[in-house]
Amino acid sequence: MLAEEAQLVIFDEVSSLLNDLEIAQFHEAVRHLLSQGCSVVHIAHRLEEITALSDRVVVLRDGQVVHDVPARTVSTDDLARAMLARELRVASRERRQHGEQVYAVRGLTVPDQVAGIDLTLHAGEVLGLIGMRSSGVLALVEAVAGLVESNASSVEVGGVVIDSPGRHEGRVAYVSGPDEQMLQGNMAELLTPGQEDSPEIQRLRNAAAAVTHLGVSTSYIQGTVSTLSGGDRQKVVLASVAETTADVVVFAYPTRGIDIGAKEQAYEIIDGLAERGKGVVLLGTDVTELLRHCDRVAVVHEGVLAAVVDADGADEDVVMGYALTGTRRSREIPPEPVEDAQGPGDVPAHDDAPVFETRKARRFAWF
Repeated sequence: MLAEEAQLVIFDEVSSLLNDLEIAQFHEAVRHLLSQGCSVVHIAHRLEEITALSDRVVVLRDGQVVHDVPARTVSTDDLARAMLARELRVASRERRQHGEQVYAVRGLTVPDQVAGIDLTLHAGEVLGLIGMRSSGVLALVEAVAGLVESNASSVEVGGVVIDSPGRHEGRVAYVSGPDEQMLQGNMAELLTPGQEDSPEIQRLRNAAAAVTHLGVSTSYIQGTVSTLSGGDRQKVVLASVAETTADVVVFAYPTRGIDIGAKEQAYEIIDGLAERGKGVVLLGTDVTELLRHCDRVAVVHEGVLAAVVDADGADEDVVMGYALTGTRRSREIPPEPVEDAQGPGDVPAHDDAPVFETRKARRFAWF
């Protein structure tokens, strides 16, 4: 971009699949562009990231500008209210009651990806998974779902011992972004899983109720998923497994690229599955989000399980330390003065000076 001498660069959701370290690197690249006189428009749904990186924040809702303020004068709660036109429902999650073990694997191995992984999961539990892009964590999730070739010393799903991770016979459901087949799927059918034998009129009524509850914007509930916005597509994908009979539900990046309101509803669906006694595996990139919504978080580093931490009281820096180095690592970074970084387009007075005001942002400066 610098070689092309661009005067304006627009980043559209480039960080939706990045972890904290990669976001920090992206922020440094943006500041370098600013220091060269380039203007930047950054479109994102991670509110902490928006307030940390921006000079000015503009919120659009239903095609209209509803908020235009200096970033230093606004909080993430203010932005959430502007986006939703209401207060964000922040659930104070109580510790979930777990039932019997629904999944256990020993020595799970995916060639050239992960090796010797031991995992357990109980009914009503949400287990988070996180790792760097090259850690093998995605291969681990896909192996649990039976999507890739793998082997293990032993596997048990729903109390049944199976020969290999891939032979779960429908006991494990996998949810990712909408694939081509789902994009062409009938919205009403996807929103009413398990109701194939119900009268059509009843099923359509239930689909209409789901559309209203989820806030899906559509004028035709029997249309294809491809006609929906990105956030609404993801809501339909998640809702399609709300009534699953599987013992384990595996989610891969269920909240990537969606706004805070859609995230709120996504976690309502995930919480509902846990309340019904499903074991839930949740792969994500946002440490804060995983610790807020999961019971335990497993960290993968260079193909091995580096740690499994209890989410209650866990330190975000420690989790990221395991992801980066495979060992426990925590270090508080004291806030540094930011008075010299004033006004639109200004950059820190020195290269390593943090310009963020949140604890998470200071971690960006460290890593």
